[in-house]
Amino acid sequence: MKISVRETDDSALLLSGVLVGVFLWRYLPNDTLKLYQQISFWVSVLLVVCVVISGLLSIIYWRRAKALRLQPKKWAKMSGLQFKRQIAIWLDKSGYRPVSSTDYDDLGIDLIVIKDGASYGVKVKHSVRPVGVSTVRAAVSGLKRYACEQIMVVTNAGFTSQAKRLAENHDYRLIDGSELLRSQNR
Repeated sequence: MKISVRETDDSALLLSGVLVGVFLWRYLPNDTLKLYQQISFWVSVLLVVCVVISGLLSIIYWRRAKALRLQPKKWAKMSGLQFKRQIAIWLDKSGYRPVSSTDYDDLGIDLIVIKDGASYGVKVKHSVRPVGVSTVRAAVSGLKRYACEQIMVVTNAGFTSQAKRLAENHDYRLIDGSELLRSQNR
């Protein structure tokens, strides 16, 4: 009769462990038994430490992964700088290589990124209303200042029809909140 590994149960493994333990306890000298007990104690401690470290690392990984995702439910409560940081992370995950960030006196451009050899000046606008043509013009004014080739305007809201027309006429890229969410769900 042939028995496969799947047909055996854990009782055979338990019985063999008990038999090895009884053998060691019965036939080994006391000094060797104490050494065996010490070794098994430290191996157990090492295993517990490894399990705890593994658990902590997985918690850190999941928190970091959650922080890297766009969080549209929190957009209303974010400051402009917090939203800008989230967009910088999103751009990095989307294949744009960040070059620099302009925190103060940005002159129309908040982030400078590169993708496929082209440099993009990115204007990030955190707003509750649709973003107008003045924001797109502000980004255009920073185009030469930062030596960028393309303009991208990113917002959590939408864009007015005038802003869309201006972007369409000059081949600027506009990304609104709904497009951000679609790109995240891909």
